[in-house]
Amino acid sequence: MFRESMKMAWAALLANKMRSLLTMLGIIVGIASVIAIVGVGDGAKALIMDEFEGVGASSVIISARSSDAEQQDMITAEDINDIRELESVRLVTPSVSGFGFIRQHLKESNLLFYGVDQDYPQMASMKVTSGRAFTPTELESRQPVALIEKTSVEKLVGNSDPVGEIVEISSGGKRQTVTIEGVVETSASSFMSMAPDTGNNDDMPVTLYVPLQVAQELIGDRDYFRMLLVMSDNPDTFEETGNQVLRLLEANHNNSDKEVYTKRNVTELLDQANRIIGIVTTAISAIAALSLLVGGIGVMNIMLVSVTERTKEIGIRKALGATTGDIMFQFMTESVIVTLVGGIIGVITGLATSKFLGDFLGYESRVSITVILVALIFSSAVGLFFGIYPARKASLLNPIDALRNE
Repeated sequence: MFRESMKMAWAALLANKMRSLLTMLGIIVGIASVIAIVGVGDGAKALIMDEFEGVGASSVIISARSSDAEQQDMITAEDINDIRELESVRLVTPSVSGFGFIRQHLKESNLLFYGVDQDYPQMASMKVTSGRAFTPTELESRQPVALIEKTSVEKLVGNSDPVGEIVEISSGGKRQTVTIEGVVETSASSFMSMAPDTGNNDDMPVTLYVPLQVAQELIGDRDYFRMLLVMSDNPDTFEETGNQVLRLLEANHNNSDKEVYTKRNVTELLDQANRIIGIVTTAISAIAALSLLVGGIGVMNIMLVSVTERTKEIGIRKALGATTGDIMFQFMTESVIVTLVGGIIGVITGLATSKFLGDFLGYESRVSITVILVALIFSSAVGLFFGIYPARKASLLNPIDALRNE
C-alpha cells in the first residue's frame, strides 16, 4: 500500500514538473534562509569563543568608576606593579586606547591606537607576521615605534611592505612620528576582517600598537589609568583574584568607603555578545521562516487544484475498491513529498549560501546536523499539515459524482 502510494505520488509530481517546482519554491527559500542565517550566526558565536576563550576563561576587567573616582583614586603604574606581585595574578595590562589620524606621505587616514606594555601581547594573543615585535626597552620607554594590525596594511600602504615606514600620528592636537617595526595579528584581527570589502573602506581606521607611554601622552593621561585587564593564574580562582585586586587598590588609595573600583568578568561580556547574536539570529530566522507558511499555503492550493483535476481518477479508484483512507493517504503522501523534496533542496541551497556568506565575511560558518534534521522534519510537517484538508476533500468525494465529472 505504502509503496503503491509513493509510486502514484511521484508519477503525479513528475507529470507536472514546473508546477511542482514552483510549489516547492516557498519551502526552498524558507529552509535555505533559515539554514544560512543559523550557520552564519553560529559561526560568529564560535569565532568569539575561539578567539577569547583563553583570555576570557580566567580574566576580569577592573575599572575606576568615573562618576565616583577622583584623580587620586585612579589606578597608577605603582598599583600595577603591586598587582603583578600577587601570587594569583598571571598577567595584568592597562586599557589605553584612542582615536586620531595617521599621515603617511600626503595621505591621511583615521587611526585607532592601543598602548602596549609587557603583558599586552599575551593578553591580546599578538602574533608577529612580518618585521619584529617591540623590544623590552621600547615597551618600558617612550620610543617612537609602532606595530600595525595586519588588516590595516592595505589601507595604509597598499601592496607595499609597511615595515620601516615612517608615519605621523596625531590625537587631541598632539603629534608623534613613529616607525613601523612589524605587522601583527591579534584577537581583534578576525573581527576586523569580518567587515566586508566594499571597495570603499575610508571609514575603517588604521589600527596601530604603540608603547604605553606614547599612547598615554597622545591621550593626555600619563600618570594614571581608568581600566585594567587582569588574568588569573588559575581559571577556577579568577573571581577571588579580582577581589584581591580590588582590596589592594582600596588599600593603596585608602578609599574602601567610596566603592570606587568595580570588576566584571570577561566571560560575562562574551556571554552577552553570544546572547545578542543568538537573539538576532533567532529573530531573522523567524522572519525567514514565514516564507514556509507561504509555501505551505501554496502546497495546499496546488493540492486542491490537483484534487479537482483528478476527480474522475478518484472516482475510478473508489469504484475499484479504494477506501477513504487509501485516497487520503495518497494525497497526503504527495503533499509530504513536495515539501520534503523542497526541504532537501533548501538545505543544500542553505549550506552553500552559508558557506558563501562565511567566506565573504571572513570566517567559517557552522551548521549542526541537528539544525538540518529539524529543517527536514519541519518541512515534512508543513506538507503534512497543509495536505490534510485537500486529502480529506479528495477522500470524501462520492464515487458516483466523481465518475460523472468531465
